[in-house]
Amino acid sequence: MEEEEPLPSLIQSVETTVSVIELLLETLKDLSDQDLHSFKRVLSQILADKGYLDISPSWLMTRDRQDMVFSLVQYHSQHRLLEMIPEAFEKMNRTDLVQRLSQSSSGPKKKHSEAQRPAVIQKVATMAAVKHLLFEL
Repeated sequence: MEEEEPLPSLIQSVETTVSVIELLLETLKDLSDQDLHSFKRVLSQILADKGYLDISPSWLMTRDRQDMVFSLVQYHSQHRLLEMIPEAFEKMNRTDLVQRLSQSSSGPKKKHSEAQRPAVIQKVATMAAVKHLLFEL
């Protein structure tokens, strides 16, 4: 009965994705509109340089941080994002944000119940986790 493994893996992936979404939203909330534009441009260049799929031209236009983060997690794995986003901050000379990301991602994660977590974050995390899990199969 080894067929039961995907569900715990999916649940863990959803929780990890939720943590990444919350971490990125928390980190990006303090960026000015100009810094956010620079971040998107730098991250897009990093994605292109590494041969990864760019999300879409529309994500460069959005000013809504939540929509931007949701697009990122839909198209890229948590591991890839946690590798490239600090690189983008370094290129922007925002070592404060690199440190914040590393401290937050290595520290204890606060546990939310599904009722406490915004439903849209839960939904996006679930969709991204399912998509990434299907690509692994």
